[in-house]
Amino acid sequence: LETPNDGGVDSNEIEKDGPVPPSDAGWPELPPITVMFHLNVQEYGWQAESAAIIEKALDLHETLNIPVEVSLTTWMVDLYAKDHSTLLQRLFDSPVVSMGYHLRPPKPYHKAMVNKSGVDWFGLGEMTETEQYEALKNYESKSMDLKTGEPTSDIGGFVKLTQLYGRAPYSAGISTHPSFQTIADTVFAELGLTFVISHSGASTLGKKRNDLYVKPEAIDVKVFQLDSSADSDACLDETDGGKLYDCEVAKCAKLTIPSCTVAFKMHDNDFIAEDSWWTTVYGGKKTPPWDPTQTATKLSDSAADTMWTRYVKVVQRAANLRAINYPIGSREWAQRLAAQP
Repeated sequence: LETPNDGGVDSNEIEKDGPVPPSDAGWPELPPITVMFHLNVQEYGWQAESAAIIEKALDLHETLNIPVEVSLTTWMVDLYAKDHSTLLQRLFDSPVVSMGYHLRPPKPYHKAMVNKSGVDWFGLGEMTETEQYEALKNYESKSMDLKTGEPTSDIGGFVKLTQLYGRAPYSAGISTHPSFQTIADTVFAELGLTFVISHSGASTLGKKRNDLYVKPEAIDVKVFQLDSSADSDACLDETDGGKLYDCEVAKCAKLTIPSCTVAFKMHDNDFIAEDSWWTTVYGGKKTPPWDPTQTATKLSDSAADTMWTRYVKVVQRAANLRAINYPIGSREWAQRLAAQP
């Protein structure tokens, strides 16, 4: 593995001090702009490559002391626990990491698995609310058969990650169909989740959706998109990661909210393949059986280098400007929430 500095970080140009520690009177007052980093881990097809890039990203974030949220899907919880336990423990122990969780197909309550008529392959829509609640809670307590999409008898999902981590993950991306959103939020809240990730409008600390708090976020930045052709975000046309960072942060000055959080998002597969494993396997077929042995086409070396350098430059810029734009993770958000009167 390359060291983070091989990707463009000049260790002589960065500040390695961490976030301002809380005083005896409580947490320091936040500046108008805060920044977050999210790494969604979901690449089951290229497993060794996934572990390698997460190790590499962790090296980067720990070197620069920039918080990062690392979110695992159901199958990655199982995979990392079985084959990459040392890496998983490193994530748990890292002072810069907040663990998260991510809902993906083929779980039948994911929005992508419900057709235009509102029908899902599992038959959740035909169940009573009580039956839906029990089905969702079972799904988030068990592992999942990647061919059939059904829960197995083994512990898995959100519950397994909670047991391994020693506490519930701080946040989760719960992209459910609207028919199941309230029940899903109830299940995750009962399992100990604090924050739900939502890209529906700007949110600040304390906002709620059903029984869950919404993780603060005003601007969602898809760093993996190399231009604005698939997104209305013109900042993505910046080829230099540092300039991309500056462009996104500049948007906050125009928003009339007390605290503006910019969330920079990547997936492990963005550094590895042309598409994600889950969209390759489950994206075009909404009913079982599925073939989990499929893999997306790998990126060329030059394309992978371009993506990594782009990300490094964004993280480096956050480190250089930490005194102005406060880097924060969900762990600190949760601590600040708990400290509120």
